[in-house]
Formats: sequence, structure tokens, C-alpha cells
Amino acid sequence: MINIDIPYGFIASHTHLSWSEVKFGLDEQYIDPSVAIEVAVNRLCQTDDASADEIHLAGLSEDDSVSDVVCSLASSEAAKDVDNRRKWLYLILARAYDLRESINDPLALVEEIYSDFDYPEKITGFVRYMPMDGPDLGSKDKNEARLFENWRAYLEKESSL
Repeated sequence: MINIDIPYGFIASHTHLSWSEVKFGLDEQYIDPSVAIEVAVNRLCQTDDASADEIHLAGLSEDDSVSDVVCSLASSEAAKDVDNRRKWLYLILARAYDLRESINDPLALVEEIYSDFDYPEKITGFVRYMPMDGPDLGSKDKNEARLFENWRAYLEKESSL
């Protein structure tokens, strides 16, 4: 289980979450219920046609159960062909990248994320134990610097989600 705090402000600065994506994040414990409440509050501030469920959710506290309301909101959304896992993979890796200086071994965290997300091919270029993209650069530091650059490039590419 990935244990990384992803606050609403970070999410909002990187992407927009649908209610099905909020539900997925809650179900997988990538976010805590306060994030769902903040999404609802933000939606109330941005629209005049908020649903009764969004208004109800915005009024809940962190101690209240939000799952039923979020489930209702997610089921009321128009069905879209959305890959929730892809967006959450991006968000988790973006948060880990931002925190990399304060994480003891950020590349070990990438390995954990890689495993938890069932080994997505699109991030193999910065998984330390996978075959290197390109030749050995002659030192561990240089090879790891390339992994961090590949990680940054992945985030830049996925940032349009």
C-alpha cells in the first residue's frame, strides 16, 4: 500500500477530478475523505448549478462518512471512457517527485508504486531495477540522474490528463 499524502491543493494544481476519480481515490485510499469534501466545496464555488449531493458533501466534516455521497455522485456522472488508474498513477508519481528531496529513497518508492499499479510499462524508464534506457553512463549517480530525468519527462507528458 502506497503511503503518500496527496492534499487537495496539490491535486487541484495538477488536474481536475471527476466524481468517479474521487471515488476511486477514496476506495484505493490514495486520498482521505477531506479531499472529497474539498472537491465539493470547490465545485460549489465554481458553479451555480451544484447538485443536492454536492451541497450535502460540502457541508460534511472529516468525521462524517462521505463514501455513500461520493458513490451517488460518481454514479450520476455521464459514463466516460476514463482510466482512473492512469490519472492516479500520474498524481501519485507527481506528488512523490515533488517530495523526492524529503524521501529517504525516492526510487524505492517508484518501485513500490510500479508494483502496486501492476507494473505499468509507461514508467519502466525510471524503475531502478528495469533495464536501462541507453548505455551505462559509468556511475551510479549518473545512471540515477537519468532515471530522475525520465521520471520528470513522464510527468511532463502525462500532465495533460
